[in-house]
Amino acid sequence: MNISTWLPTLALLVVIFGIKFIADLLEKRPVDTSKLPFIKKLDTITNSEKYFFRFLESLPIVKENYYVFPQLSVSKLVTLPDNLKRNWVLLNKIDRKSVDFVLFDKSTLNPVVAIELDGSSHDSFGRQERDNFVDQVFSTAGVPLIHVRRNDVEYNTEEITKKISTCLNNP
Repeated sequence: MNISTWLPTLALLVVIFGIKFIADLLEKRPVDTSKLPFIKKLDTITNSEKYFFRFLESLPIVKENYYVFPQLSVSKLVTLPDNLKRNWVLLNKIDRKSVDFVLFDKSTLNPVVAIELDGSSHDSFGRQERDNFVDQVFSTAGVPLIHVRRNDVEYNTEEITKKISTCLNNP
């Protein structure tokens, strides 16, 4: 075997392992926690979501029976059965996904209905795929998920109340 045939491969392996070694060192480097760069995020929900949040809280059916929680992670609302708790493929598919609003029963503090406020971003193919997946997750878990088209002017109280009531009566 000629040295010129395996030398480039050896050099490439040395470079790859060198980069990996340096990356590992940087990752394990202690962090100076006295100077963390975090700042308070002021816009946690959009103006449209704020408007809909206030609308939801004003509905008699909601005001009397439920708390409204905005921007909850899907992983806080659904889980896997014990025999699949370590299925990282499935867990990663819900990781970093959230729903816009969740109604929680005031007496039990259990989630009863999730609500997605669908703006124009939900019209894209990629977002529709994501929405279909999240719909399947919630359906499988037995948590109703309502989609409401974003409307920055006015929401129909009767229509939204009916959607919520329908979900509550057909768990």
